[in-house]
Amino acid sequence: MANAASRLLAILVVVRLGAPAALRDAGLPERPLGGRVAEETTRPALTLRGWLDGSFQRGAEIRANQAFALRTWLVRLNVELAFRLWGRAKANGVLVGPGLWLNDRSHVAAWNGADWAGEEPVRRRLAALARLDASLRGRGGAALLVVLPSKATVRPDLVPPGTPPPSGPRNRDAYVRLAPEAGAPVLDLTPRFLEHGRSSPHGLFSPYGIHWTELGAVLGMQEVLARLGERTGRRLARVEVTGVDVTDRIAPVDRDVADGMNLLFPLPPVRLAYPRVRVDATGSRRPRALVVADSNFWNVFDLPLAAEAFSS
Repeated sequence: MANAASRLLAILVVVRLGAPAALRDAGLPERPLGGRVAEETTRPALTLRGWLDGSFQRGAEIRANQAFALRTWLVRLNVELAFRLWGRAKANGVLVGPGLWLNDRSHVAAWNGADWAGEEPVRRRLAALARLDASLRGRGGAALLVVLPSKATVRPDLVPPGTPPPSGPRNRDAYVRLAPEAGAPVLDLTPRFLEHGRSSPHGLFSPYGIHWTELGAVLGMQEVLARLGERTGRRLARVEVTGVDVTDRIAPVDRDVADGMNLLFPLPPVRLAYPRVRVDATGSRRPRALVVADSNFWNVFDLPLAAEAFSS
């Protein structure tokens, strides 16, 4: 009986290992993986030179690792087991907090100060910003450094358990504290975002995304345009929220982290508030704008606030 069980186990192992290769050309349907994933490589050509220098073997190994049947299903199964059994996301930089709140490792480091760059680099950057602002103001313009709080800063209660709390200096605090001394224009959105969290049931970040929501983008642009208007002495466009629509059909940008995790089964649905927006540009100036930004600014384009608030 023991021998029969051993033989059956051996057969199952061989079938499990050999089936993906045997079924590679069967044309089985597979759902593509999301995020930055390795693309399937072409079959390497067998040449004498490639064999001798090892490039054929390396290419064949990569090809064998990527080009087999059911690969995407097996990848999803692997990350699904890690997520469901151990609460760990097998995706680059993703940390799972309470209530399936998906955090980014770099954003958590910004919250607790683990990415502290040092005071001297902050001073140098603020001095450069002050020089740029002075040059622009001589031409009737203005510069503005906008500091956007991360998910971890807005919802520190939802960082993964065991995460070290804030200790020592943080980059955001240094920029805000040293900006007046350097004469550099800095707008920190953190107080406004924290105040919104205390007064509104509608969050500015999605549990399943890394970027601010459309509501966060609107709130941020209201503050940016108001500050630029103050600095230039001109009336700029005003962004108004005429209402919100709460739905569980969330935008792709609000689930970008969840999609990139490549789970086998979807996460539970969440409901987010999407603003109905009106841009009042009557009698206002629509200046040209040059924005050096991270991917949060794409929400401003998608709404599209940038096209209506700026001329170029």
